[in-house]
Amino acid sequence: MSFYQKLKRFTNNAFPERDRYRELMRVSWLWRDLKHRKWFGFGHNAGQDPGDGGLALFCPACPQPGLNLPAEVDFQKGERYMNTDYSICNALGYGSESITKALVIYDVGCQWSVNFRSRVKNSPSLLLPPALEIVPAVGKFHLAAHKLSSFPRYSLNFVKGAGHLDGEILETLWAPFNKISPTARSMTQAHRKEVYDDHMRDSNWKKLVGIVPSLLKKYKTSNKCLEEMNQAYEQLTAVLDPDKVSGWELDALRAEADRGEALDIYLLKGDKAPTFHAPGLQKESALRTHSEVPVELKKSKYLRRGRDFLPGLKNGEAFLKGLEIDGTFTPQDDPTFWDWEAPEEEVEELASELKSIWMPSSIGSAKLAELGLDDLLKEERELQIGQANDCLNQLRTDLGNKAMLYQQNFRTANSTREGTRTKKEI
Repeated sequence: MSFYQKLKRFTNNAFPERDRYRELMRVSWLWRDLKHRKWFGFGHNAGQDPGDGGLALFCPACPQPGLNLPAEVDFQKGERYMNTDYSICNALGYGSESITKALVIYDVGCQWSVNFRSRVKNSPSLLLPPALEIVPAVGKFHLAAHKLSSFPRYSLNFVKGAGHLDGEILETLWAPFNKISPTARSMTQAHRKEVYDDHMRDSNWKKLVGIVPSLLKKYKTSNKCLEEMNQAYEQLTAVLDPDKVSGWELDALRAEADRGEALDIYLLKGDKAPTFHAPGLQKESALRTHSEVPVELKKSKYLRRGRDFLPGLKNGEAFLKGLEIDGTFTPQDDPTFWDWEAPEEEVEELASELKSIWMPSSIGSAKLAELGLDDLLKEERELQIGQANDCLNQLRTDLGNKAMLYQQNFRTANSTREGTRTKKEI
């Protein structure tokens, strides 16, 4: 039950018929305006207009023309490097005499940082302390959308001193703002804007008054986690090769000092698991043969096995497609196979799921070696590995999809009907 419906029933529970929602919205708007005027010193002077910014909390970190920016500065609409360059240079130039390194977290810091120094050098209005080192990084929310090579170079996980920082500001407010979206949905644009401003102002106020206990809590948590990580590190190091550990430590120190491409050591490296649809496996047939094996022996062997295990595919033609015999390509409609018929045998029909598909391993490695078909066993194994990797990849994808449906739809379902529908999708 919403707040309005509950208030409506409390007012007149017997006959709650008349709709007073518009009146409620207007009263809430007036009440909010009166509260703001009182908080910011305009409550006892009804004739005084607060003006632009008169009901906003002062934020010393925000760029404000005339205070921490020149009065004539002009910000263009949209995200442009010139605005970011100007803000960064002014922020780093204020009281930074003793600072030698600055961490700049920007959504597109990987692109912005490439020519930042050259833009500063070529602009008369941009100045930076000469000895100041800029360490660019990308917030963890946006870094997931960047290419893989950007992860070690711009992740906060590999910046010493950054701690467990997400590097995002506005994005962290999306979740709590979702709670007020049903109420704001039916408001006018001006009313909705004032409601969002009010909740944003409340968020900023809670940050100001709660910064000390918040930092204290993080400090205690970090000390506890540091002890746990040190224990885990020592246990892991004790079972590893000391020479390799020393080499890894040197690589880590070098990457921390040089940064850039040196951080690529943290990228996972390894051969990609083969798949059943890999180009190499598509081009090489698993039924390739050698020329020294007699043609009649191959023909009778393959067709007899194909007849037994592939019903519906006449004379095992599926296994002869693309078969190389004596260095020549033999298509499945080769006339040499037309006159040959397999001996009639009464074979008991089996269910499809109980039938086996003939593969080189069906006749054993010894027989393959006798026929000179050793390579077929290796190719069959590659195909099996590729097929298994495809199955595992599809299984991971399906499990991830089900987990997402469970988290986003089932757990947030507001009715039994919606939950039942989500269960069917899962």
